[in-house]
Amino acid sequence: RRPRLAYGASKAAAEAAVVAANAEEGTALATMALRATGIFGPRDRYHSAGVVRAAARAPLRRIGDGTARCNHVFSRNLAHAHCMALDHLVRGGRAAPAAGRALFVTDAPAANFFDTMGAVAQAAGLEVLGWDRAVPVWAALAAAAVAEALAWLLRPVWRSPELDDFTRYGVRFITTDRWFTGAALRELVGYEPLYTREEAVTETGRWWRGELERRGA
Repeated sequence: RRPRLAYGASKAAAEAAVVAANAEEGTALATMALRATGIFGPRDRYHSAGVVRAAARAPLRRIGDGTARCNHVFSRNLAHAHCMALDHLVRGGRAAPAAGRALFVTDAPAANFFDTMGAVAQAAGLEVLGWDRAVPVWAALAAAAVAEALAWLLRPVWRSPELDDFTRYGVRFITTDRWFTGAALRELVGYEPLYTREEAVTETGRWWRGELERRGA
């Protein structure tokens, strides 16, 4: 399936180049690509930031019915995976089992977006409403379309983080069932997360709590 956005297309092209380099003649360079999705952790300014900002403004409402699953990976676990991949290639070179492959990095079994990011907001001391108060996907998409239009109209004179955070792409991203096991990286490289999901959520939430206090939110 072709990427819908330039961001995804650029990542796909970079991955293809890295994997192809493993078979280039005239060099002994051994390569592999790690596919990380939903990276979060302390100092995260992207993945958990929008959720925390929204929850800081008002009790956070979940979107969807809770059945869509996705993967997350804690930044420290991802760093550990890179170190293990490097060691794997240094030891085995191009003959290493994972050389020339693209493998997914995951922390734990797939779960709903709000099971992880909502938990981060709660760990930061913010309120997250239950699934009985969730917003239907169709309603969230409609509201996001309005937010995008307002953001576009106002951008020449005013930028709003609230409007910028709320997009149709974001709604689809967190309500679409898309997940991976990460089994190949475990089997070929021996990767296991250093931090559990609970530890990752606690660490990230603690950092956000400090950030909010620092900002007086």
